[in-house]
Amino acid sequence: MNHRKSILRPLLLMGCLLVLHPFAKVASAQAAGSISDKPGASGKLNVYASILPLAFFVERIGRNHLEIHVMVGPGQSPATYEPTSKQLVQLAQSHVFFSIGVPFEKQLLPRIRKSFQTVDIVSTQAGIELMPVSTNVAGVQEIKNVELSGPQHLNAAAHTHSHSEGELDPHIWLNPRLAATIARNILEALIRIDPSHSAEYTNNHRTLMTDLEELDRKITEMLAPLEGEEFYVFHPAYGYFAEAYGLVQVSIERGGTSPGLKHLVDLIEKAKARKVRAIFIQPQFSKKSAETIADEIGADVVVMDPLSRDYLTNMKEMAVKIRKAIAN
Repeated sequence: MNHRKSILRPLLLMGCLLVLHPFAKVASAQAAGSISDKPGASGKLNVYASILPLAFFVERIGRNHLEIHVMVGPGQSPATYEPTSKQLVQLAQSHVFFSIGVPFEKQLLPRIRKSFQTVDIVSTQAGIELMPVSTNVAGVQEIKNVELSGPQHLNAAAHTHSHSEGELDPHIWLNPRLAATIARNILEALIRIDPSHSAEYTNNHRTLMTDLEELDRKITEMLAPLEGEEFYVFHPAYGYFAEAYGLVQVSIERGGTSPGLKHLVDLIEKAKARKVRAIFIQPQFSKKSAETIADEIGADVVVMDPLSRDYLTNMKEMAVKIRKAIAN
């Protein structure tokens, strides 16, 4: 019996190790000293950005002084994303994690605070008044049954999207004026953490501000004649964009899910009456429901990605697509 126990004990221990949460594994390695908390071999600061657009701002300000990693990659959704073990190892070695309030961060940030206490978490939302996902908000509209009933914002959720009604809309980067605040928060964090390069960070930030102001000017000029017009989207990610440029976002989603049959019929009737010619869909989500509606009303399904890393170009392309859809 004792011999049997002596054999089972290491097997049980091995089983415990196999099911150990990745955070615990990495934290144990960090405590044991097998993971360094110092800059990489290049001497650069190790930083993590939550999403690709945020990485763009970090990169523009930090330039050659940062080693930048991104959690949510191309084609992935920040609603359902879970970090890989490799990312957790990289995160444990990072000086900073730049967050922006997207859904997967709700689970991640408490774990970082608990397991990776040397990682500085910087909220780039600081100083920005967030719009509720589902409330009366200028620039956003919800379709209710047969009628469009005033400016309301739909739940920002698609299929498995995890926003729930009453939560705040995190898509602040889609308004260049709010992007300026995001950039300011990044600048202040980098100067605090790495004051020796503060002059370079400040100069880089100044150049970025010029680019954002020019972007805002061009989009304003492009969309000003269309003030008050609607554009149709499947997932309501564009509330801040709509508010900035005086447009109305109309979402197919209702209550965070694909539309039910009655809502779908009402939506098709309304879209036909308005002669809608485009429905915008994100590449992170299925086109199925959008294509069903588009076929019924004779519209095109147009891909528009709010999570592109090439921020300046992407924002201009978004404005062009929306202008074309409305003008048609």
